[in-house]
Amino acid sequence: MRLLRRRPPSTALPSHLAGLVPRSEQVLGAVPLDEEGRRWAVATAGSLVILDEDGVDATRTWDGVTRGTWDAEERTFTLELLHEAEPLVLSVPERIPKAGRDGDVMVAEKDFAVALRQRIDAAIIHQVSDALPSGRRATASVRRRADGSLYSVTDPPVVGHDQALSADDVDALGALERRARDGVGLPTP
Repeated sequence: MRLLRRRPPSTALPSHLAGLVPRSEQVLGAVPLDEEGRRWAVATAGSLVILDEDGVDATRTWDGVTRGTWDAEERTFTLELLHEAEPLVLSVPERIPKAGRDGDVMVAEKDFAVALRQRIDAAIIHQVSDALPSGRRATASVRRRADGSLYSVTDPPVVGHDQALSADDVDALGALERRARDGVGLPTP
């Protein structure tokens, strides 16, 4: 006879904050970002939404996230963002107050972590990396927007980067991007 383990109570997004998530978006996972449970990170199919008592604080589409990690000791999710130097760090408390009751409830970050992993994996379709002639590491990826359309991007970007790229590096980035696009059957310029 197999015994079923009872799942510990998990934290749920408060209903007054859940009402701020667009109706077309299903909540896949959510974690509080403060010990009072007033600020939350919500993973939906299309984006990461940061909510607080005043409404939507920030929104990031999944195709703009390059990578996400969880540090259990520090209780932080760190999201590397496409073409941004600083990552988005989400600090998750261990406990928050129970809604309408005395006592606290343990914060369960597992559903949010799973949703984060699945959505990032769904947004990055194909990726290739190589060293540029200057020796700098570069990546080209094909990504899926929330509407399902595909596009390609390089890191570092060809334009708009703080450090100017040499002509040889720009040519190598172009070749790397063509390789990524060709890898999924997208037209190559």
